[in-house]
Amino acid sequence: MSSENLNDLIGSGVGDSAGGKYRNVIISGVMGVKGDVECTDFKCSGVSKVDGSIKAESILVSGVNNVNGDIKCKELSVEGSLNVAHGVNAEKVQIYGVLKVNDDVNSEIFVSRGGFTINGLLNAENIDIRLFVKCKVREIGGQSINVCKDNTNNIKFFEKILETFSMPQKLIVDTVEGDDIYIEYTNAKIVRGKNVKIGPGSNVDIVEYKDKFEKDDNANVKEFKKI
Repeated sequence: MSSENLNDLIGSGVGDSAGGKYRNVIISGVMGVKGDVECTDFKCSGVSKVDGSIKAESILVSGVNNVNGDIKCKELSVEGSLNVAHGVNAEKVQIYGVLKVNDDVNSEIFVSRGGFTINGLLNAENIDIRLFVKCKVREIGGQSINVCKDNTNNIKFFEKILETFSMPQKLIVDTVEGDDIYIEYTNAKIVRGKNVKIGPGSNVDIVEYKDKFEKDDNANVKEFKKI
């Protein structure tokens, strides 16, 4: 989208604005946007609600943002809280806060260092998830899939607090399918891939593998078979 002759939408107070085409959208206050938004950069460090979809080059949410439509962008970064009523299509998704999507997430790269709930399919070539809190997705599909519990000092410091509030570091998923798969602290019904390694803390009903299968002693796999 050409940004020539387009105005910025700046929301630093409290109010509403119409959707439309803008150069940049920057919300640091409390703003409702009525309709679809198309822009180069969308940044929300305040509280916003978009009654429509967002199409942008990059989207950064460090505040609280609700989108009653779809998101389409090159890069999506969530450092605060983002709730999407429909789906997300992006080249790269990075989560350091909390993401909730009611439909599918499609991207080339998916990186999570926060929490997420995806009610549909998470589809990406490269998926790298560090579990900080409980995460949930219906299905995962990708080429390289890596899910592990983050054991950095910062995470260890908060572990007891998370357990107190019943927020275990766990991934809940029905189906995981990819080429190279490593998962730990994951509850899954089916894991299917070329090379599959099930790490500690995992509970898997069925593993189907093509070339290689490994299981940690502290993982539970009810059934595994070569296909």
